[in-house]
Amino acid sequence: PPPTPPTGGSGAPPFGDAEYRLEVEPQGNDGPELSARLEQRPDRVDFKVEVEDVPVGSYDLRVGGEDQGTVQVIAVEGGSEGHLEFREPVEMGKEALDFDPRGLQIEILSAGVVVLSGPFPTEPTGTATGDDDDDGDGDGDGDGDGDGDGDGDGDPTATVEFDLNMQSTGADADASGQVSYSAGLVEIEFEVEIEDLPDGNYQLLVGGIDRGSINSSGGNGKIRFRTPTRNGSLPLDFNPLGQAIEVSAGGTVYLTADLPQ
Repeated sequence: PPPTPPTGGSGAPPFGDAEYRLEVEPQGNDGPELSARLEQRPDRVDFKVEVEDVPVGSYDLRVGGEDQGTVQVIAVEGGSEGHLEFREPVEMGKEALDFDPRGLQIEILSAGVVVLSGPFPTEPTGTATGDDDDDGDGDGDGDGDGDGDGDGDGDPTATVEFDLNMQSTGADADASGQVSYSAGLVEIEFEVEIEDLPDGNYQLLVGGIDRGSINSSGGNGKIRFRTPTRNGSLPLDFNPLGQAIEVSAGGTVYLTADLPQ
């Protein structure tokens, strides 16, 4: 095997062949859960933090007392979940791993209050398994090899993906719109686009709840939600699946669509 290279000053653990795991579930199988995994491999290091079965919303991740990002928890069948991924060297859909979590306290906070925490191990709990389908081997695994795998080539490791046309209610017969949803191993994206509506602001209702404003300019406009959040998108802290989607203004609904479960 190739020699273990240094981190190059990034602060990440060195490359290698080891796995570290942390599992925190204070209330047992039916309660909130925190899990973290670090994998050292000959060509990279991956670190992933997952949160399950906590109220939907935004949570801060703190490692060794330092803020390292925000976990967006969304509703899923049977509960809720969210995650944040880091990698050295960095790749699309993941954050730069410029810190070493080994031996540090991992904390999940809501509004400044710690809701889950645990010490990350200093010694390996095993060897890197390579079973996360993200290992750069060209098998459709999110490795940036242009095979439709979440590397920016049109299919972000999608396990659920669809596009729907919105229907005009007749309030503006020319109006049209599209709803797109994509959920993958790395990210979830939900987008609504409107066309041929008079310029102005329109409310997006998901299951009857106002989720944001769409500005129509030149007859067109769109709104995008994503987890993890990026520039140009809003936090996806709700589950649109199985919900009625409506575009309205002044109490008048112009476009509708029903998303499948």
